[in-house]
Amino acid sequence: MTLARTTSPTGTSPVRSIWRVPGVTVGSKRMFLGSKSHLARHLGNTGEAVRLAQRGVTLLDAAVPMMKARLLALGARAFAASGESGECAQLLLMAVQALAQESESSPWTSPFGHAALILETAQAQLALGQAISAAKHAVAAVSLRSGDRTRRRALAQLVHAEALIADHRAAEACSIILDVIEQTRSLSSVVVTRRLEHLQERLTAYRREDAIADSLRALAAALRERRWLYQWEGPHRGAAVRT
Repeated sequence: MTLARTTSPTGTSPVRSIWRVPGVTVGSKRMFLGSKSHLARHLGNTGEAVRLAQRGVTLLDAAVPMMKARLLALGARAFAASGESGECAQLLLMAVQALAQESESSPWTSPFGHAALILETAQAQLALGQAISAAKHAVAAVSLRSGDRTRRRALAQLVHAEALIADHRAAEACSIILDVIEQTRSLSSVVVTRRLEHLQERLTAYRREDAIADSLRALAAALRERRWLYQWEGPHRGAAVRT
């Protein structure tokens, strides 16, 4: 399988270059490919996202189960973005099987457990237009997020809200969104803010409904406050904002 030909300003592919760096382990390559796949999908380049995820999957044999599950989930999201439901489902099943082998968290990788995989499944289903299933998985992810994990719980709730909007249940979605706004007033997270902005766009189709219009006004006010805060904090706001 060929690697995506992403070219740097010097004309060298960074995906290929990492293979030539002394001391780069297979695990580092897997994480690199997973990150590149995630970035490509975020930028709308689903073809490259799929290719990078596939390349990473070929390096999975020696992976710790949690890392393996995470990369498989990234691959599933890439396939979902391309509308390839069969391949997406296959990788998600493999991810479930990989997590079943996990005995304890590795100190060298970011935690990726059942709640994270369930949420990845919900987002993949959203991309495939499977709103009802996505909502069910998002609810399950929320139930597994403890109250002290504000950001992670909020993201799961916002995925649930998006699934409800996709299922034409905008009023229910607004209730969740307003709850998240209240819960995250003291949380500085660009990821949560961008999710809220995305949902604001999704709700505009329902803006003629009084209840939705009220929620949109509250959402707009919350977003203005957060944007102002980020501007005020500037480069000193730290890692908490870049979550």
